[in-house]
Amino acid sequence: CGDGRPCDLDTFFDLLLGKDNAGQNVDPEDEPGNQLAGYDMRYATPWSLAFYGQFIGEDEQDGLPSTFLGLLGIEKWGSGPDWLDSYRVRLEYSDTACRWENSNPNFNCAYNHSIYTDGYRYRDRVIGHAMDGDGTMLSLGGILVDTAQHSWSFVLRSVELNRDGAPDPNHSITPTPQDLINVEFSHARRFFGGSLQVGLGYDHLEDKMTGDESDDFRAFAQWQSVP
Repeated sequence: CGDGRPCDLDTFFDLLLGKDNAGQNVDPEDEPGNQLAGYDMRYATPWSLAFYGQFIGEDEQDGLPSTFLGLLGIEKWGSGPDWLDSYRVRLEYSDTACRWENSNPNFNCAYNHSIYTDGYRYRDRVIGHAMDGDGTMLSLGGILVDTAQHSWSFVLRSVELNRDGAPDPNHSITPTPQDLINVEFSHARRFFGGSLQVGLGYDHLEDKMTGDESDDFRAFAQWQSVP
C-alpha cells in the first residue's frame, strides 16, 4: 500500500503470486510491493553437527524467488569434561548483495526499491539482516554451560558494511563503505535470587571512503529477578 499506491485484495494476491515485475506481468502503476521470499534449510547429522543456510530472493522468475542473498553456517554441540555440562559453537557467513554467489554481485539492489523508497526498512531500521544491504559478515560464536548452569558466551565478527563504492543515503547503518571488527564476551549466573549477566565488547571501525578509524570499548551488567 502507501500513498498513491493500490491497496486491495487483487494487489495482495499479485504480491503473493509473484506478479510484481513492472512491465512484464503487471503494469507499473499496479506494482504491488517490495516483497522478498526464499528458502531456509537445516540438516543435522548423527554426530551433533548441523549445516544450515538461507537463500532470499529479491526478485521473482517463473513464480519462484530469484536474484538471491545468502547465508551459510555450520554448528557443533555436545558436552565436554566433567565440569562442562554443554557447549555449542557456530561459524556463519552471510552476504546481502543480490547474486551474492557471483564474483561481481549486484549492489544497491537488496532492500532498495524505486517506488517503495524506504525499501526493506521501517522507520529507518532494516527489517532484514542487521547489516542492511551490500554487506558481508563472517562470524564465529559459542556458548559454554557448566554443571552449575553458569554460562560463558563469545562472538567474533568481521563485517564489510555497504561495500559498494557509491554513497547510499538509504542505508540504515552507513552511507559509505565501512569495515568493522567486533568482539563480545559475556557471562551469566544465578546471583542473589536472580540472574546476573556481565559483558565486554570491542569495535574497530574503518571508513573505506575517508580512511577514518575508531575504536570503541563497552561493558554492561544487568540483573533480573527470576521466579
